[in-house]
Amino acid sequence: MSGASMPMFASRQESCHLLDFYVMAVWLQIGGLVLFLALWGVAWRRQPNLALGIFFGVAIAALVAALVGPSHLHSVPVWLPPLPFAAVAISLFGFGIWAWVLGRRR
Repeated sequence: MSGASMPMFASRQESCHLLDFYVMAVWLQIGGLVLFLALWGVAWRRQPNLALGIFFGVAIAALVAALVGPSHLHSVPVWLPPLPFAAVAISLFGFGIWAWVLGRRR
């Protein structure tokens, strides 16, 4: 009889831990949103062009996220995790070439 009550106690304990995780995740998301809005407000006061760029970037990212939807980790292509690093490297390389070409003209 004690063996039968043990799994029920373990499931309650697991659900309690899951509930704690979800509460923590919600508070972290709310805190991140408040911090983002505060920093965006500072950017809006000091550099409105930067704040406008941030606004359009976040809007485009939200639109792409809504269109793509969530995916499962078992179906992630091998090229997707290093994609941000490759995009930054290619962008910096392009800006370097651009600065080199403009520098030779002056």
